Amino acid sequence: MVWTTAVYPTPGARLARADRKSRARTRCRATGKDGGYLERLPNDPWGNAYQFLNPGVHGEIDVFSYGADGKAGGEGNDADVGSWQ
Repeated sequence: MVWTTAVYPTPGARLARADRKSRARTRCRATGKDGGYLERLPNDPWGNAYQFLNPGVHGEIDVFSYGADGKAGGEGNDADVGSWQ
């Protein structure tokens, strides 16, 4: 029979590890900066500003573009594009 002793981390060690993981997740992958957020939202592919609804109709927050024409509705390139699609 083989007996082993396991060493479990103390509550303080677990909290320190969780804090390091939390800080690592808030680092922006694109820029390497702390925070994990964009400083400024870029325009949509047609050069128009993205639209936001908070609270959203389709989710907690809806992010959408009015398409190439910049107007609600439309078809083809002018169709609205949203985060829920």
